[in-house]
Amino acid sequence: MSLSPASQLKESATTMSSWLRFLGIALIFTGALCAFTIIGLFVFWIPIWMGVLLYQAAERATAVGRGTSAEALLELVEKLKSYFIISGVVTMALIAFVVCFLIFMYAVMDGPPSELGTFLFN
Repeated sequence: MSLSPASQLKESATTMSSWLRFLGIALIFTGALCAFTIIGLFVFWIPIWMGVLLYQAAERATAVGRGTSAEALLELVEKLKSYFIISGVVTMALIAFVVCFLIFMYAVMDGPPSELGTFLFN
C-alpha cells in the first residue's frame, strides 16, 4: 500500500532531521576549530553560520515529522535555501580565489614550474 504524500513528507523529514543536526553540529565544531588559526579568524563565522542554519532546519524537520506545525515546513525550506545560497557563494568565491592564485603564480613564476611537468608526466 502506498503512503500518502503527507505521510511520505513526515517520514522524510523525520529521517532528515538527524542528519541535518549531525552536519550542523559538525560545521559549528569545524568553525570553532577554524577560529584558532590566523586565516580562520576572518572566516570562522561562515561554517558556524551554516551549522546553525542546518541545526535550525533539523528542528523544523522534527516539527514537520511530528505534524505539529504547518509553518515548520516553510521554515525548513527557508533554512535550507539560505544554507545552499551561502554554500554556493562560498564555492564560487573559492573557485575565483584558486583561479586568481593560479594566474598570479603563472605570472610571477613566468610559466609553470619545470618540476610540475616532471611530476605530472613521469
